[in-house]
Amino acid sequence: RALALVATNAGVVRSTASNASRLEPGAVVTRVAETFVRFGSFQLPWSRRDFATTRKLADFVMDASYGVFSAEELACTRGVGYDDAYGAFVAAVARRTAITVARWQSIGFTHGVLNTDNMSVAGLTIDYGPFGFMEAYDVGYTPNQSDLFGDRMYSFANQPSAVRWNLERFLESCDRLATRKDRARALEIFDEAFSAEIYATFTRKFGVWIRDDDEYEIVRSFHRVLQRGAFDFTLSHRSLGAFASTVLARGESATAPALASDMFASVRRRQGRADEPTDDALRLQIADFGATYAEILLRERGDPELIRAAQDSANPLYVPRNHLLQRVIEAAEQDDF
Repeated sequence: RALALVATNAGVVRSTASNASRLEPGAVVTRVAETFVRFGSFQLPWSRRDFATTRKLADFVMDASYGVFSAEELACTRGVGYDDAYGAFVAAVARRTAITVARWQSIGFTHGVLNTDNMSVAGLTIDYGPFGFMEAYDVGYTPNQSDLFGDRMYSFANQPSAVRWNLERFLESCDRLATRKDRARALEIFDEAFSAEIYATFTRKFGVWIRDDDEYEIVRSFHRVLQRGAFDFTLSHRSLGAFASTVLARGESATAPALASDMFASVRRRQGRADEPTDDALRLQIADFGATYAEILLRERGDPELIRAAQDSANPLYVPRNHLLQRVIEAAEQDDF
């Protein structure tokens, strides 16, 4: 977290998007976190074959007095759980990391610079420089200007695989600590924890049970609509609560396609888009999504008010949008705080 921002009254030369240079106000950011130990913190001594330091670092992070990992997370049952405490440690890192990136995906957050030195062993979101929250839905979205070309390594869609690759490098640097079996199990734990958190998070966001890949299809259907229509990520997800509570209050699905059409029309207006969709395939996708979602809602028959409250608590109404942050920066440059 950013605790304080202290101006230095000195300028800093920064490059612009057009490769020009400009002088910007300098400042020092004071950050706080449970720990600033990163994946890269383990890679550095390991790359020098300084395995004693790697072990000391692991012991330090695992120490209960340091307060990062609980005793439960590091519990080990030989032969049933992990081979030793280091096996439990890498498993805990994998689990926390998976949960963090799953939660990023659920709110459209894109970190922007996912190298191993920007990955916390405690599963914290740290060192996000050119971060951004996706606005118009685009799986290729990246806030990092240098990542706009080629494979978009750190794009929204690629975040889970980029994070998993970083975890593999961390586990590689623990090859003298955790056994091969426990390191392989840590990757399995990452995959399992990521899927479990995605299902749990979207269960709350959609107000219906999503427990496996088949049930997750309703989320994919929704996101296909968002992608084709370039609908806003945050506003669209926030609209689900009103849709669901209306369907449940009416108790029928016949009007659901029209209701879904109205929902997305409202999102378009709130995006400031006056154009009417002329894409017949998009209209069909919207109608199909509305009908299918309504059928699931009515099959599970939740309480409309409780469902709406739960969904609204899981789907934020506001996120720090880049154009708003830019206005704050410009005001600060004029000493308007």
